[in-house]
Amino acid sequence: LNRSARLSGKYACIECCVNCPLRNSLNNVFVPPGSEWENVQLMDIGGTDEELNPAVLACADLAYAMSHRLVICVRYDQLSTTATRRLIELIRSKVPYHFDDNLANREACPFIFLITQVDKEVTAGASEGAEILEEMRQKLRALVHSTLPDCPELVQATPILSVSANETLLTRDGAQRFEWDSLEEHLILWVSLKREIVQQTRLRRATFIQQLIEGNLKNLAPEWPFVAQSLWSQRRD
Repeated sequence: LNRSARLSGKYACIECCVNCPLRNSLNNVFVPPGSEWENVQLMDIGGTDEELNPAVLACADLAYAMSHRLVICVRYDQLSTTATRRLIELIRSKVPYHFDDNLANREACPFIFLITQVDKEVTAGASEGAEILEEMRQKLRALVHSTLPDCPELVQATPILSVSANETLLTRDGAQRFEWDSLEEHLILWVSLKREIVQQTRLRRATFIQQLIEGNLKNLAPEWPFVAQSLWSQRRD
């Protein structure tokens, strides 16, 4: 299915849903268990290794338009590369209303960064591990700062977590799992605030579209002033 969807040449979006039980740490925090996860969808969007695949780009455009929160995954050895910079620039071009210093707080911040596969660089619980992980975070944050110079407060407030899915699956509850527990805390926060998040995202998106249309009409005004004014007056609502 994966191969046929990517190589079909039709570039149509195919929605595939995988139903699986939640981890206990995510399921048991609500009453009744799992209740707040209803209607929550996690969508995987192709990254820098598939940025030229037309089928992936077509699906990514739709997924970005539907998104309310983003988890941006960056591999441990890609923290300061041109490809990662392009990925951040691409995300901003798709969802520009997510990038604003007014969103620089824990509840409103629309995305988090995950440094993935960190178990290949450092052993969980190792004495020097904390220092290495901090260096990784600083390197990625420096790249994000240079890519988004007009959003310094948002960049500083954006969580950057180091995780290893492999390490998490292999360790028992209570063992060192890098910052996977912090990731789950953010997911739980988002789910608990999902109604407010959806409403606020829709409002920001609508406001951005309105401002974009207004700007386009102003560019039209010098040549067609009556048309521009009448269009804006009629459709302003």
